[in-house]
Amino acid sequence: MRKRVLLAVFLAIIALVGVFWFKTRSSLPINVGASFIGYTNDPAGMPYARFRITNQSDTVIVRLGTYHFATDQNPGFFPVYFGADALLHPLESEIVTVPRRVHNGRWRAAINFTKDNWRIRIRSLVAELPMGIRRLVPMALQGVPTELTLTDWINE
Repeated sequence: MRKRVLLAVFLAIIALVGVFWFKTRSSLPINVGASFIGYTNDPAGMPYARFRITNQSDTVIVRLGTYHFATDQNPGFFPVYFGADALLHPLESEIVTVPRRVHNGRWRAAINFTKDNWRIRIRSLVAELPMGIRRLVPMALQGVPTELTLTDWINE
């Protein structure tokens, strides 16, 4: 009888430690560095801006294929699609090339990130479904919590 009680207490302690570890691990903020590299053009001559993105978190994150831009005249962020999502492991970097917003004055980009977890996997699975079936999936399952990483202001 005493062994069963000790085993139950031991398992309860392990479960509490596991819940605490999972809760603190999943609530850690995403820490991403973004630095402006310069401008380039695509083969058709369209202007693009290049950024180095570095995952400074201790978890795998997903860089979403959208970014937002703001100008000093209009500080609101406007979403722009620029490509597929990409996984970034801790301390991994990538170069991101996004369409340049031509205007006079300063501008900045905000790039979307989320943690690599079950929610992003469900979003990816739902995105592959035919539109008729996708409409049946509740929007709550299709969305993921995201964070924005701001670049420095870029002078034109």
